[in-house]
Amino acid sequence: MYRIVVAISVLQLLCALFFVYPTVRLGTWLAITPTIVWGIATLLFFSQLIARGLLRNPKSRWKRGIRRAADFVLGLAPVLLGVTLLGEIALAASLVAPQTYGAIALVILGVTGLWSVWKAYTPDLVTIELTSAKLTQPVVFAQISDVHIGSRSQAFLARVIALVNSTPAEFLCITGDLVDETGISSTRLEPLGQFTKARYFCSGNHEHYEDWPQIKNDLERLGVQVLQGSTIEHEQLQIIGFDDHAHPDFLGEALPQLNLRQDLFSVLLFHRPLGLNHSAAHGIDLQLAGHTHNGQIKPFNLLVRLQFKFLKGLYKEGNTHLYVNEGTGTWGPPMRLGSRSEVTLFRISPC
Repeated sequence: MYRIVVAISVLQLLCALFFVYPTVRLGTWLAITPTIVWGIATLLFFSQLIARGLLRNPKSRWKRGIRRAADFVLGLAPVLLGVTLLGEIALAASLVAPQTYGAIALVILGVTGLWSVWKAYTPDLVTIELTSAKLTQPVVFAQISDVHIGSRSQAFLARVIALVNSTPAEFLCITGDLVDETGISSTRLEPLGQFTKARYFCSGNHEHYEDWPQIKNDLERLGVQVLQGSTIEHEQLQIIGFDDHAHPDFLGEALPQLNLRQDLFSVLLFHRPLGLNHSAAHGIDLQLAGHTHNGQIKPFNLLVRLQFKFLKGLYKEGNTHLYVNEGTGTWGPPMRLGSRSEVTLFRISPC
């Protein structure tokens, strides 16, 4: 109970900083009636408590709409606070009139909001080219990660799979957090079946927050191969997958338990970007991860970097590469600011 009280208190203090203070200041600059300003500020103050508590798993359309609106407001919060602080400086220096700056701030918020939503709904196709002496023929495959069905829709997943199908990918790797809500029906995952080649999956943290056994069953019924501390051979490749784990040395304990073939090009699916040193020590060629979202919305990337050394893109230790996908979907706000939604295409050539 004590932890819950502390968490709620911290959340409300942040809401006061990110929502109440900027709303009141902008309302003052725009000469809006105080009753209206404080009504909006009060609504925003309680928005995240309602969204993260009462509407954690919204089922009806109207509840989903309220949750999405609260998420959108949350995504704009850093921009709202930033433009307000800049306004304080500009007005203190008498650089602009209050109403003029208030209007400028609204335009900035509107443009930023539209841009960030567009970036979240339009994944980039990112191509990574590597070479390996273990291959005799080129191999091309795709990775998606952190799609977050629940926060995102079945239609979004269909759009992602259509993008994958537009590439010459021979198989698809899914590195966790495909689902982030309890009670996701198998129907909402059916777009995965539109990619008819091999699909390999490792769980993320969100699957284990929700009804993981049901999610696993639904994926397997769709023909997705769920890898849980197991390996599978795919022509010249060895695909390895583990369930999500937070311990940085987990791979150091788990990899020796497998019968790894060093003559095959190995692709390791592990949700969090942890354990590159252990992958290198055990001869893994390519480790695929996600989880970080590259912070999704700046400046939250600075907080994520405090926790994860490998935040986005390609890293190397010895002969082992680690690639951290920035996330195909989004969690919470369906917005991207200073990051991208990503489908990754890997082209591995012989050398």
